[in-house]
Amino acid sequence: MPPLTLEQVLARSMRLPPQRAQQQVARLYKRHESAELAGSLGEATSTAMGSSSVGSAVPSSSRIAAMMGGRHVAKRGSALRSGVSTTAANKEKLDFFELMEREDAQRRASHLSIHSSGHLVRNSADLTAYLKAAQRTGDWEGGLQAFAEATALPAVAAILTASEASAAAVAASTTGTSILSTSPPPAPSGSGVNPNMVQISAILEMCASAEKWDLVEKISAFFAPAYPDAFSRAVELLARRPSSDSSAGERRWRSAFAYLTTRCPLPAAEISVEAFNVCLRACEAELDWRGALEVVRAMGPNPLQGWWAAEEESDKVGTAAVEASVSRLGTTSDLTEADTLSSSLSTASTPSVPPMSTPPSPNVVSYATLISTLEQGGKESLASAVLNRLPAVEKEEITASYAALIMVWSNQILYKRRRRF
Repeated sequence: MPPLTLEQVLARSMRLPPQRAQQQVARLYKRHESAELAGSLGEATSTAMGSSSVGSAVPSSSRIAAMMGGRHVAKRGSALRSGVSTTAANKEKLDFFELMEREDAQRRASHLSIHSSGHLVRNSADLTAYLKAAQRTGDWEGGLQAFAEATALPAVAAILTASEASAAAVAASTTGTSILSTSPPPAPSGSGVNPNMVQISAILEMCASAEKWDLVEKISAFFAPAYPDAFSRAVELLARRPSSDSSAGERRWRSAFAYLTTRCPLPAAEISVEAFNVCLRACEAELDWRGALEVVRAMGPNPLQGWWAAEEESDKVGTAAVEASVSRLGTTSDLTEADTLSSSLSTASTPSVPPMSTPPSPNVVSYATLISTLEQGGKESLASAVLNRLPAVEKEEITASYAALIMVWSNQILYKRRRRF
């Protein structure tokens, strides 16, 4: 048997104390222990009886020696009984731990699930604990169903019903068998638990871990008016979407940006500026300064719309040259990045039809993130040009923050040099 890990030892010490473990061993292997002990006691008793009969037959001069021999036999019998019982107990404890190992292996092999009942979730604290447990076990379906039952929201129940119907349709198309009926979710009771930000975030993270991006978009759009932070969290999860799931050649932040600009059912005016700032932070993480400029220009009225720097024009010409050279090669698999860049440049340069509602304008955080992305991408002159085109208030705040950062950095360098001497 392999040695026990620290986690197994701690788990056993918590769930099975020593006294309880001995009780379990005695209960499970009581028959086997009684049989072996009875056999050993019978053997020791027969030995002692034989020695006593022999002692009675000997003369009186050797009766003391016979009594001493009987005592030695009794001691030998007691030692034999204790040795047999110790060996049996050790063997039974070993068998008991082997049984526990088998149960643990079977439990690990089976799919982890949470026992659900009608009286399990009664308040908001119970729902939070249930969702955290579901998030750890990966049971996103059970967590979403418990969330729909506890909150009693018809929209969430409808989203769950549509998800189950689509999953059943996909399963029927793959297996080739028709599903006659599906179990509908329980009807909302009318009075449920008021969801909070922690519970909604847990639901979004579970759906994102299961790669159910349509559920992430629908749930975040439903809770966006009351919980703007939940919508920003959903955009952040979409920005972290693996590139293998998205179309080839697209960066991760483009899935979130496409959701904000095309697929989001909310009006553009109701989308918070923090959602666009999430896309800007994703561009900064990937050092995509062109994407950061595209995101800022796609937002509300700002001084960067309709303005192009000379450095951007040169990059545009270089991108067109790269696209022409790739098209001459005739390979369609390598056109994705050049096509993305050229399409983004063309869409940004050509005036678009104004939408019915205007998205929010960039704030100081948006401009600061854009300037930081340009500086990290090696575009210091373009960052300076962007800073000079900003309004006076934003420019002053960004300059003051940069000055404060420079002062803190210089103080740290000076302190380190003083410590050396």
